[in-house]
Amino acid sequence: MAVSQRVTFRRILIGASVALAVLVIGGIFLAKRDTTGTGLRILPGKADLEIRNFHYTEVGDSDSRWELQADRAHYRRTDQEVQLFEVRARFFSGAGRVVTLTADKGTWNRESGNIELSGHVVATSDAGEWVKTEQLQYRSLDRSIYTENDILIKNKRMQIVAKGMSYSLDEVKLLLSSQVKAIIDDKAWRP
Repeated sequence: MAVSQRVTFRRILIGASVALAVLVIGGIFLAKRDTTGTGLRILPGKADLEIRNFHYTEVGDSDSRWELQADRAHYRRTDQEVQLFEVRARFFSGAGRVVTLTADKGTWNRESGNIELSGHVVATSDAGEWVKTEQLQYRSLDRSIYTENDILIKNKRMQIVAKGMSYSLDEVKLLLSSQVKAIIDDKAWRP
């Protein structure tokens, strides 16, 4: 009887080891393979978590203050910053105006609420203004959008190039910093 028990115990131990090996190898294979586009991706050294189709809405006193979307977002638990890729943001002004921004990439600081965008940054307003630059920042403290880089501003009546700008969402006020050149279509100003 002792020999039979040893053989049975040995078979159980071998069977459990084979099953465990199959599960481990299968788990490694599935974790590295992402055929559906919704699987978990391990990003060594870059992020603890990758989120696809990221969407965040900042809510203020009575309504939404801004929305942030990205095709992908990388988050690290040790940092307060979220790295964003293919970014779209919408800011709502105190006067009910909407400013929409797009960029190749960006960073959102979860603690301060500040956002930095870079790479083919384009800002459009619901009133028809269009701004293009390479880098733009949103400062949460005073709800302003600003850059120190070269900018191009267009609407139906004019085209402006300048170096640096600041736009207050609450005051709906644009300030151009320096090297301002404008082309104004006087036909658009005639009644």
